[in-house]
Amino acid sequence: MGHIEDARGRGFDQIWIGALIEKEKKVLLINPSGGLYEFPRVLIEEDESVNQALARALIVGAGLELDQVVSYLNHFDWVDGEKKCRQLNYIVRARDTYEVLVAHAWVRAADGTGHPIHHDLMEALDLYSEKTT
Repeated sequence: MGHIEDARGRGFDQIWIGALIEKEKKVLLINPSGGLYEFPRVLIEEDESVNQALARALIVGAGLELDQVVSYLNHFDWVDGEKKCRQLNYIVRARDTYEVLVAHAWVRAADGTGHPIHHDLMEALDLYSEKTT
């Protein structure tokens, strides 16, 4: 069973797909709303595959084109009103990472705390840092 099917089977109302974009030992954090930095992410559509959702997350979130899905990283859960939500995070590479179209920062995963981010995202960065060192 895949991660999406598992989340649906566990009764999650919303499943988000997050993309940790890596380049030269750094990762991309975006800040589209001026609040907390985050990974580019999208709410997965009913018949959409993980790869399709990741491609859309990169385009919509950062104006980038997906090159490669490296691996699944982790997930985190939260409740938004009445909705149970899960975000599945994947490590990816983009084709051209030099023309990011939103407010952003390229950070070493271990230094992610230099930007305002949610603790669940910091845990994902810590896990990524452990996997890549």
